[in-house]
Amino acid sequence: MTEDASDDPVARGRRALAVDDWATARSCFEAAGDSADALDGLGIALQMLGDYDAAIEVKARAFAAYRRSGRHADAAAVARWTAFLHACVHGDIPAAGAWMARAESALDGVEECAEHGWLVLNRAPFSDDPDERQQLALSAAAIALS
Repeated sequence: MTEDASDDPVARGRRALAVDDWATARSCFEAAGDSADALDGLGIALQMLGDYDAAIEVKARAFAAYRRSGRHADAAAVARWTAFLHACVHGDIPAAGAWMARAESALDGVEECAEHGWLVLNRAPFSDDPDERQQLALSAAAIALS
C-alpha cells in the first residue's frame, strides 16, 4: 500500500508555501525530517517568516544534503539563496561570495541548465562595472534561450 501524497509532510509543506502559509509550511517541513527537500522547504519557510539566521543554517544543511544525493542544480540554487541572505540580511559580502563559489562548484561538470543562467545573472550585483553587469545579463539570457 502506498502512502497517500496528502499525508506526505513535504508535499503538504510545498502546498503551504504555494499559498504563502509560512507557519504551516514550517511545521510540515519540520515534521518531514532531514531530507534535502524537507530542509530546502524549511529554509524557505524560515526565510519568509523572517528567521534569517535559522534559514541560513538550514539552507547550509540542505545544500550538503543535495550534494550528497547528486542533485547538483538543486544544491546550486540553495547556495545562491544562501548567498543572497548573507549579502542582503547581514551585509556579509565575503560570506555571500563564498556561497556563490559553492553554487558554481556544485555545477562543475553538470550539463548546462537553467541553474547556470541563474548563477550568471546573480553574479551581476557583485560587480561595480556596468559593462560587466550587462554582459552577465546577456549571458544569462543566452543560456535561457538555448
